[in-house]
Amino acid sequence: MFQLTSGNDTYDFNIDGSVQLAGASAGTWTTNTTNQIVLTKVAAGGTVPFDVDWLFNNNNQLQVLSGGAPVFNFHSGAALPLYSNNKDVLVVQPDSNASFTFQLRGPWQFSDQNELSITIGKQNSVLDGFLQDTTGQFSYHFFDLANPATGNENVLTFAGTWEPTVVDGKNTLILHYDTEDGKGAVFTLPGSVNLDPSINEFVYNYDKGTNSFSLQFVGTLHVSSDFTVTYKLDVDSAAGAAPTITLDTRFAKNDFNGDLELSVKDAGGSQQTITIGGDFTAVVGGGSLKVGFHFTQPNSGNTQAFGFNGDFKSKDGSTDLTWTFDESTSNVLTVGLDGHFNIGPATIEDRFTLTADNGQVTAIHELFGISFGSSQIAATAGS
Repeated sequence: MFQLTSGNDTYDFNIDGSVQLAGASAGTWTTNTTNQIVLTKVAAGGTVPFDVDWLFNNNNQLQVLSGGAPVFNFHSGAALPLYSNNKDVLVVQPDSNASFTFQLRGPWQFSDQNELSITIGKQNSVLDGFLQDTTGQFSYHFFDLANPATGNENVLTFAGTWEPTVVDGKNTLILHYDTEDGKGAVFTLPGSVNLDPSINEFVYNYDKGTNSFSLQFVGTLHVSSDFTVTYKLDVDSAAGAAPTITLDTRFAKNDFNGDLELSVKDAGGSQQTITIGGDFTAVVGGGSLKVGFHFTQPNSGNTQAFGFNGDFKSKDGSTDLTWTFDESTSNVLTVGLDGHFNIGPATIEDRFTLTADNGQVTAIHELFGISFGSSQIAATAGS
């Protein structure tokens, strides 16, 4: 319970929404759109507004202030308050076991230190918490830090649409979230969003103190033969239209072993790379045999095998097989295929044959453990 004065009357405000005057019922209270406390009288009728301020202290505890001085801490009693949001409106439930709620309004910010804050009137409150979600929603978690064992977990989730962008050469995302006035507002993730090769999904990772947190974006990955990477976010993950992350990349390895490493072109001078987990493979597509890569996304079951733009080269038709990538610049990349192939006399289909520098025509009989015969081809088509 806290007290506020209007004229000669001092009212007692309860966390269940009731108000008393001199021990008798005086009405109910809530807040208005300018964050005043408003008493609605039950006997005489009419309303009485009270100018107050609102501030979360360093323990994430909400306080109401009058004349600049705290008059009540909503975490001071036995009741555990809960916080949620409706678009950009903060909803306060003073007692988690009661239905009474009131609303607070003000602009939100998400800082370079991954901290969420709200400015209510003249007071700016920083919520000491963390951003974490496995479905791509902007979900910010915080607790009563003075009572971590008994305090309720509060999660503020801002629905909106993610937009890919580049900040200081880093690929990141901007959330265009919904607001009460319909104008919308934005949060920008302060760090890079990158592929996690263990799940082949884009993830935002960051550290806070000794803890690590992540925002995982569910989506569908696709890589074209020229290494254009596209990632379509699931509609549910962004609670709106499904945007697509598009990256223009180039092959960034000197062999065909392990995961696929790609460097992002035009990354503002940075050396940003992305890694896709999977296996190098042989791919039959477009009427020819290609070096390719196969990956899956375990969470969705999406899978793809795609061939690289380029050509096989052989100096002597038997021992020195390489793959030369198609490049738009003079810096052509060639990668050796030692240990990944078996070639011999040209006895199978034309699309598996190659002509060496000396004019000798040979055939690729096995590539990345996949064997090819005149009537059976184990590789699958990809693009």
